[in-house]
Amino acid sequence: MLGIDFDPWIILFSYLALLVTIIGCELCLSYVTKYYAQDCIEPNDLVIDGKITFNPLKYFDVFGTVVFPLAMIIFQAPLLFGWSKSLWLNMQKVVDRYGLNLAILLASSGVFFHFFIAFLSSFILSAKFLPQMAILWENLILFNVFFVVIKLCPIFPYDGLKILSYIGLKLGSDLLMRFYWMLIPYGMFVLILVILTPLRELILIPAVTILKFLL
Repeated sequence: MLGIDFDPWIILFSYLALLVTIIGCELCLSYVTKYYAQDCIEPNDLVIDGKITFNPLKYFDVFGTVVFPLAMIIFQAPLLFGWSKSLWLNMQKVVDRYGLNLAILLASSGVFFHFFIAFLSSFILSAKFLPQMAILWENLILFNVFFVVIKLCPIFPYDGLKILSYIGLKLGSDLLMRFYWMLIPYGMFVLILVILTPLRELILIPAVTILKFLL
């Protein structure tokens, strides 16, 4: 999520950083699911012969991973954004069979991934390892910080609200869970509304604070 420049190396590293961010997040969820809730997955393109695939190419969404990001580059959009295919999990089965703690872990897996990649990239950048790829490390920090801040915003039907919903259930309240399910059909619209309006300041403040530490 950053300004686009038509320097070919900046374009390449920006797009590569986006792929690592969005596909790596889903691979992390798939890995945790394989070891803790394999029997709770639903059939989709990421499940082959009943097993989760870890082939990154299988996670490419034609529109979200290719068409949409490249269109934003071509039209020099002020930000770069995208998404990949996602594993389908029956969270009700997860809760019934393994409890709310595992549901919270699964909902948090992407958040942990983004933080890990952001801090790892910051370490590599500060250590001046492969300095010719500094643009890649910087973009990995930018993307993962912005994605994790967006996902943790409790106003979105994403990980932050999902995590809070399961914590609420542990405390005996289903209010947040009902709010989460109400927002799900409008998730992308809510995200676009926030990004394209002054409401984006809500996510810029914590994101900028983290970036000052990492960059």
